[in-house]
Amino acid sequence: MDDRILLTKYYEFLSCLKEEIKSNAEFIFNEPKESQTFVQLIEQGRFYYAIRSISKIIEQARSSLIIIDRYYDDGILDLIPQRDELKEIKLLTDKVSNRFKKFAEAFNKESKNLYVRAANAFHDRYIITDINQFWYLGSSIDKHLGSKYTIFMLISEPLLQRAILEAFELEWQKANEVIKPNNLNTQ
Repeated sequence: MDDRILLTKYYEFLSCLKEEIKSNAEFIFNEPKESQTFVQLIEQGRFYYAIRSISKIIEQARSSLIIIDRYYDDGILDLIPQRDELKEIKLLTDKVSNRFKKFAEAFNKESKNLYVRAANAFHDRYIITDINQFWYLGSSIDKHLGSKYTIFMLISEPLLQRAILEAFELEWQKANEVIKPNNLNTQ
């Protein structure tokens, strides 16, 4: 198939997907109803909108926050609220740069609730707030967020939520500890 035809069909698909999402899903931050699927399409080039949408998801966390993303950068720390009631923040990533480690250690001097571990176990990205809201992210939370079309989707199926949480807990136990509140330099 000619590349131009393929590209045209792709853009037609994206246009249809966008209209389908607009007609069938309420705004992402309304209270979920069991029969609804919440999906937000982030259009290419919408950098601020993408990071603001992620920020709103993260800000919903009241007692715990889990972020699974192989490629996030130190900008993720700017999105995490520093509240006393947010008792536990767990970040699972693939590799931790020295720059990220430095920022995470500084974050922990003020918040004292950040745990970071490294494991290459997940391809997809997730945000879990208070172990009751599970979000699937089609893109990493890094400097490229918003550069391409992507989606954020609320996972409301309890069996899928449980499977994701169990997989996270299993991989968290096996992961290399990088940052923890009481002993920051563990590696």
